[in-house]
Amino acid sequence: MAELDPTEGSLRTYLQVLRRRFYWVLAFTLVAVGIAVAISKVEKKQYSATAQLLVQPVSGSVPIAGSQQAVSPTDVLTELQLITSAPVKAQAAKQLGFQATISASEAGQTNVISVTATAGTPSLAARIANTYAKAFVASQRSTAISALTSAEQQYQSQINSLNAQIQSLQNQKSISPATSSTISALASQEAVLQGDLAQLQ
Repeated sequence: MAELDPTEGSLRTYLQVLRRRFYWVLAFTLVAVGIAVAISKVEKKQYSATAQLLVQPVSGSVPIAGSQQAVSPTDVLTELQLITSAPVKAQAAKQLGFQATISASEAGQTNVISVTATAGTPSLAARIANTYAKAFVASQRSTAISALTSAEQQYQSQINSLNAQIQSLQNQKSISPATSSTISALASQEAVLQGDLAQLQ
C-alpha cells in the first residue's frame, strides 16, 4: 500500500475547502476592494507648501565698528521655537482669518528654516506658509528695531553723562593738569560713543 505525503493531503484539503467556498472568498475580496475605492474617493486630498527663512544673527545684539556676527545652532533652534510662538500664531491668524497649523524644521544643518503648511488646496497651503513666514519676519523686525532704539537711548544717555562731566570740569575756576587730562580722556570716550551712535543710527 502506497504512503500519502502529508503535505499533499493538506494542500488537497485546502483546495477543496477553497472550491466549496469560492463565492464567499470572491464576495469578501470584492467588498474589500469596493471599500478601499470608496474611502479613496471620499477622503479629501491634502497639499503641502513650504516657505523658507534665512536665520540672521540674534536681533538683540548690535554689531558695532564693522564686526561680523555668526549664526550659532542655538540661534536656529531659538528661531524654530519663535516661529510657532503665540504672538506669531496670533498675527498669522489675524491675517488669514482662521487658526492654521504649521510645522517648522531646520533645513539640513544650515541657517535655513522651513515653514510647512498643509491644506485642502495648493494655493491655500502656500498662503498659510507665506503668511506665517511674513508674520515671523515682521515680529523679528519689530524686536530688532526695539533693540536698536534701546541701544541708541543708552548711547545717548552715556554721551550726555560724559558731556555733563566735561562741562562741570571746564567750569572750574582753575584747571589743573590732572583736570585737563581727565577732560581729554572724557572727550575721547565721548568721541568714540558718538561714532558708535552714528553707525548705529
